[in-house]
Amino acid sequence: MCRPLLCAGFARGRITSLRRAVAEHARCEGLTGRRLEDFVLAVNEITTNAVVHGGGHGRLRLWAYGGRLWCEVTDEGPGLPAG
Repeated sequence: MCRPLLCAGFARGRITSLRRAVAEHARCEGLTGRRLEDFVLAVNEITTNAVVHGGGHGRLRLWAYGGRLWCEVTDEGPGLPAG
C-alpha cells in the first residue's frame, strides 16, 4: 500500500526547509549514510532545477511503497524543446 509522507509546494526560498523535511522523512523510513545523503542531494537538485527552469516554483510528493521511498517533483515550466 502507498503511504504518503509529504506533499508540498515550493519556491526558491523554501528549498532548504523542504530538503530538511525530506531528509527527516527519509531517515524515518530507514535511509542512512550515503544512501540518505544521495537521496537528499537528488531531491535538492531536482527542486532547484524546477525553480530555475520550471517557472520559479514546483510541487513535491514523497511516499513509501513496496519497501522503497519515492519522490516526484513537478513544475509549470514549458518542458524540453522538441528534437
